[in-house]
Amino acid sequence: MKPLLSEHANVEFDCNAERSWLTLAAIILPAAFLTQFDRQAMVVLAPMMQAEFHLDLVSITQVLSAMALCYAICQIPSAWLAARLGAALTIGFCVIAWSMAVFSTAFAVGPVSLGVLRGALGAAQAPDWVASIMLLKTDVPIRFRSRGSAALFGAGYLGKLLSGPIATQVAIRHGWRFPLLAFGGTGIILGAIMVLAVKRSRHAFTRALPSQVIPMRTLFVNFKQLQFHLLAAAYFFFSGVQSFVVVMLPLYLRSQRHSSMAEIGWITTGPYLALCFALFTAGILSDAVYQRTGSLFAARVPLGILASVGSGICFAIGISMHRTSALVGCLCGGMVFVGIGQVVLWAIIQDATADTSGYLAAWIQVFVWLGLWLGPVMIAKLVEVNSGHWASIRFVLLALSAAAAACLFVAQRRIYSAVLQGSMRSSE
Repeated sequence: MKPLLSEHANVEFDCNAERSWLTLAAIILPAAFLTQFDRQAMVVLAPMMQAEFHLDLVSITQVLSAMALCYAICQIPSAWLAARLGAALTIGFCVIAWSMAVFSTAFAVGPVSLGVLRGALGAAQAPDWVASIMLLKTDVPIRFRSRGSAALFGAGYLGKLLSGPIATQVAIRHGWRFPLLAFGGTGIILGAIMVLAVKRSRHAFTRALPSQVIPMRTLFVNFKQLQFHLLAAAYFFFSGVQSFVVVMLPLYLRSQRHSSMAEIGWITTGPYLALCFALFTAGILSDAVYQRTGSLFAARVPLGILASVGSGICFAIGISMHRTSALVGCLCGGMVFVGIGQVVLWAIIQDATADTSGYLAAWIQVFVWLGLWLGPVMIAKLVEVNSGHWASIRFVLLALSAAAAACLFVAQRRIYSAVLQGSMRSSE
């Protein structure tokens, strides 16, 4: 078996540093910020929508989860689109498309239209992440890759952090429809500016690279390697754990803790603030371990397993706490582990893929978003079965975190076993 990566990987290319950070600052990070900002707005406004349309917990959860399902379905076509248009131009068009979906959501008249428009948001946002990963792969050197991934996640979660209090404060004064109109309209303008800037730029990242325009069979070739499926499964379970905060937290605070909309807006910022801190710290730490040891295994795997287990434990403990302050503290701790896991898992995925087509990143994303779709639906059903009590979901979160850690451990053992076999054969 051909090894996927070297245990002591060498830098295969070294991009101009100015170009690397220009790519991040001008294209990837603004789009990541807007993606999460717009996505989170509807999540924090969900209690108001639920009250207006008289929806039960399962129904409003299905509306919110429609975005994740459509996002997952559109991942593979998104990789094809980004390879043809070029990653940077794809991101610009995506910003316009999902901003139109956000704007249109303000005119929803019931749960069906809410679900359709939420799904349209997911479909429009689907190519953004794959295109961003393609740019990171081609424009950011391997020694900065964890920091590049951390910056990408950090920009996105900064959007989530700010979206909560801004959306709720505006909605309290003007209703839940007004912030969606404002956010969507602003995004359309910014997306148009981004597309025009990319088209006028002469930088290489504005075009599709020859290595990106390759047949889709790249994806199916790697289907024979079990480690990719294990990595996808690990992220599937890990996404299920974090879905409690990403999707269900405002509904939990409203129904179980009886928090006001203003309180929900501010409470949701704490975990994302902790997450942003963890993202940048984890990126620097992982790169430092790699530069010191020369081992990608040491830089990635222990942190990934710790993050998988730690996040589920913190969330489960938080649900058991009676004081809201204690809950927030546990959620912050859990999101620190989520941040570490996000950086490490995507660094592993980038390290383990030799191509820049984005197909493998898209395949992983399918499972990421299936986890974010199925996790909330499963939680809502469980709460409904238990007469509105949320305590039982603690065991689900613990089981998901354990499954994520197990899949990651087995996947990395197979990857590095293949590397060792490849090294022995080459020495012979």
